Amino acid sequence: MINMRWDNSRCLDHMKLSDKNQVLLAPLCSARAIGTRFVAIPEKQVTLEVKTHPSTPSRNYTGLNLAFTGYVNEIRCDLDEMFLCQKTGVCISKTLLCDQVDHCGDRSDEPQDCEYHGKPTWIDWAPLLSWCVICALFGGAFFRVYWRKRRLQLKEQ
Repeated sequence: MINMRWDNSRCLDHMKLSDKNQVLLAPLCSARAIGTRFVAIPEKQVTLEVKTHPSTPSRNYTGLNLAFTGYVNEIRCDLDEMFLCQKTGVCISKTLLCDQVDHCGDRSDEPQDCEYHGKPTWIDWAPLLSWCVICALFGGAFFRVYWRKRRLQLKEQ
């Protein structure tokens, strides 16, 4: 969400997004007017212009948070590595799922079961953790035996 300051009479902060041919998002101000926006950008280069007023932010001003997401169209979507957004029909990387950012524009990459969706659980990590514990135990036992032998050798000298 983009949160821009507004004092009920004028914009204190505003932003504009454009490519070389046109304005993609007109100068935007006020969180009420902005909300979450999904803008498909066909160009490889865009310009984001953010203007801020030098006044002190109010207590409820949270700042500017923007997310730019690279995507491919449905035809080029590799479902092994990508996620197909439900309503927008674009494909994003599966690494962007469940990160609390709406990359699809329809929140389909942030389902209700996000805490488990595509994220490793302790069961996934159990084999690796078991090997680490076993290696640590053997390493500790080896070090202890070595240290005892070394101490005995030093005492005998």
